[in-house]
Amino acid sequence: MNMNKIVGDGLMTTLSLYYFSRRLGVTRRILMRLWYCFKTKKHGESNLIIIGIDPGTAITGYGVIECLGNKYKVLDYGCIRTAAGMLLEHRLEKIYQGIATLIRLYHPEEAAIEQLFFNKNARTALAVGHARGVIYLAATHNNVEISEYTPLQVKQAVVGYGRADKHQVQYMIKTIFKMPDIPKPDDAADALAIALCHAHYRIIDKKHIEKRDPF
Repeated sequence: MNMNKIVGDGLMTTLSLYYFSRRLGVTRRILMRLWYCFKTKKHGESNLIIIGIDPGTAITGYGVIECLGNKYKVLDYGCIRTAAGMLLEHRLEKIYQGIATLIRLYHPEEAAIEQLFFNKNARTALAVGHARGVIYLAATHNNVEISEYTPLQVKQAVVGYGRADKHQVQYMIKTIFKMPDIPKPDDAADALAIALCHAHYRIIDKKHIEKRDPF
């Protein structure tokens, strides 16, 4: 494999998206992304990049992680924020562009999103539904498959207890990813938890398939 082409492609991708990431307020780790592109190709390692998304019209949290065997590393996390005075269609456009930019920057193979649940506030549920729609569209346009998980599944995968509180989940995220501090804001921490949940269930599914069909 041509290493010059690999590094060149990674550099062109990161530089071409630099301007858009600044305008959208998306957290970026340009040099980190280029380094991972180089390192994994150089050593022939089979890595998997997952983007977890906590949808919302005001704040959409995201967390990008890399899975290499049973090891996990955070590549990026943060939020896509929209101003309260923005029209709904402009909010949704910003969310779409933000997610699409992240996908093009980190090239995740898979995405995970929190499953929509209906509470007493139907208006809030409807707003989250709008955000989920453009997130699905951004992923589909970039050929990224999305899986959904309930809050209970996320807590079970991260903490081992489906009724864990938010602080317990955040502490486990900090511990598992060996982060110096608990990731902020909460929406970003939730997105990292969703990504980790997906990685966990992928391992379970793989073991189930291997056990069922060892050949």
